Amino acid sequence: MKNRKVYLIVWVLIAFIQLIFVYLANRVLENSVYTQENLKDFYHYHGLLTKSIFIGFLILWVYSNFLYFKHKIKDPFFYTLILLIVFTIIDWWWLSEKVYQYKKNHDLLLGESNLGPFIGVFIVLIGSLIIFGNLAMLKKLSPKNANTGDDNNPPEKNDTVE
Repeated sequence: MKNRKVYLIVWVLIAFIQLIFVYLANRVLENSVYTQENLKDFYHYHGLLTKSIFIGFLILWVYSNFLYFKHKIKDPFFYTLILLIVFTIIDWWWLSEKVYQYKKNHDLLLGESNLGPFIGVFIVLIGSLIIFGNLAMLKKLSPKNANTGDDNNPPEKNDTVE
């Protein structure tokens, strides 16, 4: 099926772009010479990663809806959610902890705490609600589940005798 291959190509492309941003954000924290510049670069790449996660999720979600309407395929919704979960874990758990430790090791903490994991949980919950809510709505709107008559008012019987 051509549309599934296009979805897979888009999925891999988005994952590749996000991996590049993960690599760049992680790489700047390996250098401990210019700590302020490294943090500035980290937050730049971290911001690009976060934006690419959001935009990638939206693109894949819309394309998943297209595939559902055209071919009644539900799998892309779950692949979209998997990508969101994986890169949210990398972004908000791993990189968040890594930059927190970097700041701590270089005495750059200014009374901060690491709220990244909580933000990550919130993002995953919102994404899951969007995906599962969308699937529930599509299931209710599908033609085989649609009511043709009103259940509260059953059709009246014809009382005439022939």
